[in-house]
Amino acid sequence: MEQSKFVDHPDPNVVLRGGPLDGRRTRVHNWSTAFLESDGRMYAYRPLGELDTEYPTLNVYVFDDGAQADA
Repeated sequence: MEQSKFVDHPDPNVVLRGGPLDGRRTRVHNWSTAFLESDGRMYAYRPLGELDTEYPTLNVYVFDDGAQADA
Protein backbone atom coordinates (compact mmCIF):
# COMPACT_ATOMS: atom_id res chain seq x y z
CA MET A 1 0.00 0.00 0.00
CA GLU A 2 1.46 3.33 -1.04
CA GLN A 3 0.84 5.78 1.75
CA SER A 4 0.26 9.50 1.59
CA LYS A 5 3.13 11.62 2.83
CA PHE A 6 0.65 13.06 5.33
CA VAL A 7 -0.21 9.74 6.97
CA ASP A 8 1.71 8.48 10.03
CA HIS A 9 3.10 11.95 10.64
CA PRO A 10 5.93 12.10 13.22
CA ASP A 11 4.01 14.76 15.22
CA PRO A 12 0.32 13.88 14.71
CA ASN A 13 -2.64 15.74 16.14
CA VAL A 14 -5.43 13.50 14.74
CA VAL A 15 -6.13 9.81 14.26
CA LEU A 16 -8.23 8.57 11.33
CA ARG A 17 -11.13 6.23 12.06
CA GLY A 18 -13.02 4.12 9.53
CA GLY A 19 -12.37 3.64 5.84
CA PRO A 20 -9.13 2.58 4.19
CA LEU A 21 -6.84 4.70 6.40
CA ASP A 22 -8.28 3.56 9.74
CA GLY A 23 -5.88 3.95 12.64
CA ARG A 24 -3.38 6.12 10.78
CA ARG A 25 -2.15 9.25 12.51
CA THR A 26 -1.64 12.54 10.72
CA ARG A 27 -1.37 16.27 11.31
CA VAL A 28 -3.95 18.82 10.20
CA HIS A 29 -3.63 22.60 10.27
CA ASN A 30 -7.30 23.51 10.47
CA TRP A 31 -10.34 21.66 11.80
CA SER A 32 -12.10 21.03 8.50
CA THR A 33 -12.50 17.99 6.27
CA ALA A 34 -9.12 16.54 5.32
CA PHE A 35 -8.57 15.00 1.88
CA LEU A 36 -5.76 12.43 1.87
CA GLU A 37 -4.36 10.45 -1.03
CA SER A 38 -3.39 6.79 -0.82
CA ASP A 39 -3.02 4.24 -3.63
CA GLY A 40 -3.84 6.97 -6.15
CA ARG A 41 -7.26 7.65 -4.62
CA MET A 42 -8.51 10.54 -2.51
CA TYR A 43 -10.22 9.86 0.81
CA ALA A 44 -12.12 12.36 2.95
CA TYR A 45 -12.05 12.41 6.74
CA ARG A 46 -14.00 14.94 8.80
CA PRO A 47 -13.44 16.05 12.39
CA LEU A 48 -15.63 14.33 14.95
CA GLY A 49 -14.94 16.79 17.77
CA GLU A 50 -13.85 14.08 20.22
CA LEU A 51 -10.59 12.70 21.55
CA ASP A 52 -9.66 9.11 20.65
CA THR A 53 -9.73 6.29 23.21
CA GLU A 54 -6.61 4.52 21.89
CA TYR A 55 -4.66 7.79 21.47
CA PRO A 56 -6.21 10.09 24.10
CA THR A 57 -4.18 13.14 23.05
CA LEU A 58 -5.35 12.96 19.42
CA ASN A 59 -8.60 14.26 17.93
CA VAL A 60 -10.70 11.83 15.89
CA TYR A 61 -11.36 12.30 12.18
CA VAL A 62 -13.92 9.89 10.71
CA PHE A 63 -14.16 8.54 7.17
CA ASP A 64 -16.67 10.46 5.04
CA ASP A 65 -17.40 8.56 1.83
CA GLY A 66 -19.85 11.24 0.68
CA ALA A 67 -17.40 14.16 0.64
CA GLN A 68 -15.95 15.42 -2.64
CA ALA A 69 -12.69 17.29 -3.17
CA ASP A 70 -12.96 20.53 -5.14
CA ALA A 71 -11.78 19.97 -8.69
